[in-house]
Amino acid sequence: MRLTTNGTRLHRAGWDWLAAVDEVYVSVYPGTAVRADALLELRDRARRTGTRIAVNHFTHFRAVLPMVASPLSRRRRSLKHAR
Repeated sequence: MRLTTNGTRLHRAGWDWLAAVDEVYVSVYPGTAVRADALLELRDRARRTGTRIAVNHFTHFRAVLPMVASPLSRRRRSLKHAR
């Protein structure tokens, strides 16, 4: 499962969810305040859980739509694990 975020709330989120995802894509846009310490902690924790991280810098906002809907059973399992 891939989580796509602008990263502005990473410093406020707990980290239990990280083990439930395979990849985290952080999209950085001009004017967004992604904290450097939050990105460093994300990378460190992802290394420990085996979660892939990609930080992408963009010049403007772009909508992200899922390529394929994930099966309901996997979503339920992932959400249950993240609680």
